[in-house]
Amino acid sequence: MVYDDIQFSMAEFREWVDLVIHQARTILHEELLLGLDGVPTYDLRQLVNNWDASRPGHCFVDDPRNDWLLQGGQDWLLEEVRKHPDLAQLTFFKDGRGHWRPRSE
Repeated sequence: MVYDDIQFSMAEFREWVDLVIHQARTILHEELLLGLDGVPTYDLRQLVNNWDASRPGHCFVDDPRNDWLLQGGQDWLLEEVRKHPDLAQLTFFKDGRGHWRPRSE
């Protein structure tokens, strides 16, 4: 396989793909899921989507036909963060009115 002036054997290409997938999983787990375990999993083959939906912001997650499959997953990360005070302090702060707000820094 050749890309620009770079030549890959299939074995090298497979190795590169494995590396990129590993890096993506590491970023997902450590940076987006805050190192938490017990992440909900879904059989993506069972999800449905309305390809004809033209409303701005439409998403398969909001399709009521997926409610049974995604039930409880929407709040999983927030609930896990609330169980771990160190993560709650890292991700949220109380504003001047005592309301919890997400940190942006």
